[in-house]
Amino acid sequence: MVATGYGAIIAPFATGYLSLYSWRWPTLFQLIFTLVSWIPLVFLPETYAPVILVRRAKKLRKQYPGSNAMAPLEQETANFHEIVVVVLARPLRMLFTEWIVMFSCLYLAFIYAIYYMFFQAFPIIFTGIYGFSAGEEGLTFNGIGIGNLITLIFWLGFDKYYHNAVEKGASWTKKEEYRRLPLACFGAPMLSLGMFWIGWTARANIHWIVPTLGTIPFGFGVSEPFSKGTVQLQN
Repeated sequence: MVATGYGAIIAPFATGYLSLYSWRWPTLFQLIFTLVSWIPLVFLPETYAPVILVRRAKKLRKQYPGSNAMAPLEQETANFHEIVVVVLARPLRMLFTEWIVMFSCLYLAFIYAIYYMFFQAFPIIFTGIYGFSAGEEGLTFNGIGIGNLITLIFWLGFDKYYHNAVEKGASWTKKEEYRRLPLACFGAPMLSLGMFWIGWTARANIHWIVPTLGTIPFGFGVSEPFSKGTVQLQN
């Protein structure tokens, strides 16, 4: 999650400085970065277990023509009705019938909305109020990145605490929906703190470093529910 979050943070200052030379360079930078990232992906090995089993089964049938080796994925039958009921209808059914899924999705949607609104708000704040250039304005996003890195340290500490609690048989670890709740309890207040901090201090008579520092708790609050809350729901 930290790596994913930092990708969006690198883009504003990289393209901001490149745009000072030519409007073409931000697009060229994206193209170059995409190609460089794509090259190693071609050589990455397959790691999805069901697909690996399918390949092994096909290899066995080719080596031994009389073999009945079948992977579990090959035995599944997916007709149109099953695709509609399971693949399309199940997420909607869970969204509107499972309260924890509904409110978690609403919370994450709100965080996503605020996070990406910052890409429009920061130019208004740091370019409009403080007179930053496009590149300098992009550097202010690094506060969110610092918050992401703090999240990583916090996450590792909580993970150790969680596994120790599991070994001791703590009651809260036996309830699926409570296992990652402490992280949201830390992240949500920091998210609010960061938004109020930025909103109240983005003024011409206040130094630009003050609202920039407010992005650190916001970055922490954004990453906390993403790093654990979403993973837990998917599990």
